[in-house]
Amino acid sequence: MSFSGDRTWQDTKGLPPGLNMKKTDWCGMPSPCGLEDIIRARARQTARECGELFGDLTVRSEMFGDRGVVTVLQDDRYIVSKEFVESDESLNGPLRMTEYAQVILGKARLVVVVPKDRAVDVWLKMLELNRHWLFYYQLFYYDEEGYLHRLDRAAWRRLRGLPPDDGWHPEVA
Repeated sequence: MSFSGDRTWQDTKGLPPGLNMKKTDWCGMPSPCGLEDIIRARARQTARECGELFGDLTVRSEMFGDRGVVTVLQDDRYIVSKEFVESDESLNGPLRMTEYAQVILGKARLVVVVPKDRAVDVWLKMLELNRHWLFYYQLFYYDEEGYLHRLDRAAWRRLRGLPPDDGWHPEVA
């Protein structure tokens, strides 16, 4: 497994399990490190996740202005996963949802990481992709302390200030 991008990456063995990784864990300083460190954390986590399923992977991380892109390639040709680490500014791009849909239509895994303050809105926009039966995506948000959290239905309800869902209630015909 190899890495390319702005930095040379080390082997991911020995990383703590789970996705609750602080920005300070990657930069070694107590102050917040920023978007680049979240991108680096996602690249390492992605390498571990995809490395369990695929061989001969290349993980590339790139910074484009105010957003990051992590791409996983198999045999340096086939896109296995594409991740977008977005900032408040980058989410205002007019073609973001189209770009996400293109990744899914290409049969690659899509992961989108957004700031906590925008997570609820992005969740709703991502549901629009479900109209086209494009379910193969994951959504994460990062908080002020730099922790990454998976945004599922329970987390979405919590961020909206709604009570927890107490179970499945099918509609009665």
